[in-house]
Amino acid sequence: MFTEQGSDWLPATLASMDDVATNSAWRTTHQQPMRTLPSEYFRRQCFVADSLMGRSEVELRHSIGVDQILFGTDFGHMEGMWPEVANG
Repeated sequence: MFTEQGSDWLPATLASMDDVATNSAWRTTHQQPMRTLPSEYFRRQCFVADSLMGRSEVELRHSIGVDQILFGTDFGHMEGMWPEVANG
């Protein structure tokens, strides 16, 4: 779980990690290639929680994975998004 630190960095980071995992130069230094890509591990085991989701995260939601995003409003905190979210 990654919380309160944004998520717009995820698509590029996961793509980079997948590239390293599938790069032949990386594979020659390891006994066996990874059977599962880092992005697949992320999709299976990780989540991000954006309390103040920005436009970049909304636009990247399908690249990040809509099933991996948890949204919070920080209700009760002055820096949260309430009452704007509650009012539509």
